[in-house]
Amino acid sequence: MNQQKALMGSAFHQFIAVSTLLSLLDPVRGKPTVHSLDRHPDDSAGRHDYLQTRFLDSFALICSTARKGGETASAVCFERDPASGTILRLSRNRGVPRDLINRLQPVLDKLMTIARRGYPIPELENRILYDIIELDKDKIRSLLERLCAENVHQDVDRAMVTMNHRIVYQEEATSLSFRRWISSLPSLLSLAVDSGPLSLIPHIKWASLARWKYSMQLKSFLPSYQGDMPHWVNTIYKLGRYYAAAQAMVKLSFKQPELFRSIRIEPVECPASESFLLKDKSALTNLLKRLGKKDDLDNLISKLGRCWSMDDPEGFLRKNPEVYFRKKCNHALTVHAEMQLLAFYDSHPELRPRLLFMGTSKKACYLCEKFLSQHRLKMIVSAGHQKIWPSWMPPPVSNSFLQQTYRKILLDMKRDLEEAAARELQGELGRRRPPNLDSTAGPPITFTSTYSTAPMTVGRETL
Repeated sequence: MNQQKALMGSAFHQFIAVSTLLSLLDPVRGKPTVHSLDRHPDDSAGRHDYLQTRFLDSFALICSTARKGGETASAVCFERDPASGTILRLSRNRGVPRDLINRLQPVLDKLMTIARRGYPIPELENRILYDIIELDKDKIRSLLERLCAENVHQDVDRAMVTMNHRIVYQEEATSLSFRRWISSLPSLLSLAVDSGPLSLIPHIKWASLARWKYSMQLKSFLPSYQGDMPHWVNTIYKLGRYYAAAQAMVKLSFKQPELFRSIRIEPVECPASESFLLKDKSALTNLLKRLGKKDDLDNLISKLGRCWSMDDPEGFLRKNPEVYFRKKCNHALTVHAEMQLLAFYDSHPELRPRLLFMGTSKKACYLCEKFLSQHRLKMIVSAGHQKIWPSWMPPPVSNSFLQQTYRKILLDMKRDLEEAAARELQGELGRRRPPNLDSTAGPPITFTSTYSTAPMTVGRETL
């Protein structure tokens, strides 16, 4: 097929090789950008598309249902059809099953009801959160499992003692409010991991306050973790984002009800994964030569072998860096959800959305962002985590013009990656940037806090 010929050319082999080398040297290519759901609401409140971008990011979040986010990473766009209403064009890394669309429909039905009323309905908001918990119960369960780990309980016990001691010396109202809120943390940690939606709703609402109401207090009162928040705090942030997502979707439905007079989901067909095997037994040597490292080549390969063999007590990698590199270049290649959407609109230009924005369940990878930035549509995502996934591949297309377009972008990206790899090889091998989180911690609660919701109580804290 024409698609496979476009994917398997020598330029693509070189692209895989250099992206794999960069991922081995240092997969983090820069500082992550800030996701729209992580920005304070005042940052972009004047923009007309402000609510829509948050809705799309929130909807993409709830569409990513597996505990391993990469498997069901999602992207979604708004389309407006004068005849049939609003279309949510949805893609996922491994495809959109019909069952998922059926389970998402109750959420859209409730949003349409709110749009017709023209004001928020607390009961429906809680029912939407109930539906979201049912949809994402596998991922939510994985978060609860992390919080229930014995080492987390021990860490939290120590942190609670430290926080209570520090709070004693700060009697202002914010500290007392934080003390009441944090006192409910043991209740969350004691939850059964298979708790149902009714049990989880108040805890998820409680968790949603962590990032945007109490994040400064958490940083102030928690013991020092070398400048980083402990992992269990980030897990609480992730748990709270489901309530924030529900609020973001509810707010758009009554602020821009015309979008919800009729709204439905249309999936993008997912390309099959491609198995890639690099057969060149001198792949590493040939790549280093292309990067201009012909002088003292054996010494450089030996250094790479020593760098890669830190976790190899028998020294196999130190003796066989070519074999190791070739194995690392063997991938099950995946077309990411963002690339699926881009190729869909390239193939169906009449359906291109007015808002050239993709909502995403995770921050976009480095290669997706590079491809989007060089594409003529200039579609954007909220943020990128700046990490290279060497199993990435461009979207396959049958149109010869699009094949040529994508090939040119790929060649430009390959050149940029080769320049970056050459710079890395000139530095100290083995030094890496701190890893970036792939996922966002959730939309700001204050962004949707202008209307009241039904109060929920956990322990002594009323939400």
